[in-house]
Amino acid sequence: METDQQNTSQAKKSLEQLQQENSALQYDAEHDWLTGLYNHGAMKRLADEWLLARQTGALIAMDLDYFKQVNDRYGHITGDLILQKVAFILTRLFPNGSLIGRIGGDEFVVLLQAPTEEKEIDLLCNQLRRRMQEPHLNKGLKIHLDVTAAGTLYRQGDCYRSMFDRADQKIIQGKRLRKLGKKRMGPIKDLISGITTDMEIIASEIRERPAPPGCYCQDYETFKAIYRYAERKMRRSKDKAFLLLFTLTDSKGDFPALESRDAQMAVLGAVIHDGLRMGDVFTQYSSCQYLVMVSDLTLENADMLAKRICQTYQQEQGETSFHTVVYYSYPLQPTRVMEGT
Repeated sequence: METDQQNTSQAKKSLEQLQQENSALQYDAEHDWLTGLYNHGAMKRLADEWLLARQTGALIAMDLDYFKQVNDRYGHITGDLILQKVAFILTRLFPNGSLIGRIGGDEFVVLLQAPTEEKEIDLLCNQLRRRMQEPHLNKGLKIHLDVTAAGTLYRQGDCYRSMFDRADQKIIQGKRLRKLGKKRMGPIKDLISGITTDMEIIASEIRERPAPPGCYCQDYETFKAIYRYAERKMRRSKDKAFLLLFTLTDSKGDFPALESRDAQMAVLGAVIHDGLRMGDVFTQYSSCQYLVMVSDLTLENADMLAKRICQTYQQEQGETSFHTVVYYSYPLQPTRVMEGT
């Protein structure tokens, strides 16, 4: 009888131990190891369950601006302390029962019940930014943090992903507007401003700045693409453009010796670069040839331009030079369009 009781007691302890281990494994599977907040997978699952059951709530997304620079300057240990402090502030700022998760390196999300209007979410986001500005770390270090936060209310049929996407788009727009020093202007104007901002950013990325003097030197594949664009453009305009091929030769009309070719080609390339207009483009076509495209001039003017480059090269070399430059000009033709078969 006593043996049976001991066996029962041991089995009960083993079961309790197994349940504790399972609970620990479940916790580890759902929580971020550093902050103790829900991880991305758990946050999505729990948020979807919340929204399906309650069909109400507000989602706030937040990320830390320039967090990489903080890591680079103060080290990853300090960076981890900051993330832990951010998690602590979030758990104290939002009411019990809210779902709070760390879904990326410096990205956090909160799903809560309270707000019923967009302006309440904006107030919460502003409060969040103020609380995050100077987190006090355990070792007494004060670091100024900038955060971008935005939120959205539940809409009929929403899931976690749709709500997060709306909040994330607001974050992206907020970063862009702040980068250009612009303020929020309202939903419709925000949309127009966001598109305008996108175009300004795209233009600033592809714009050449500052533009160096002289013509445009490109690799052959890029030159070929520009050439084809010019031919397409000629189908609907009366613009004229010409190809000029400059070939470096020796006094006998042969290709220069290898030991001097590179140096002489460098001289010729500099003469072409400085002698052409800013809107012209050239590329090195072979080991002793440059290909140039000039536009908005006549064939006569193109020949005059080519002759001037040849003369300038000879002046650079002096009368004792064993090298010379010959050129050939060719007019661009409008692109031919394939007819349907």
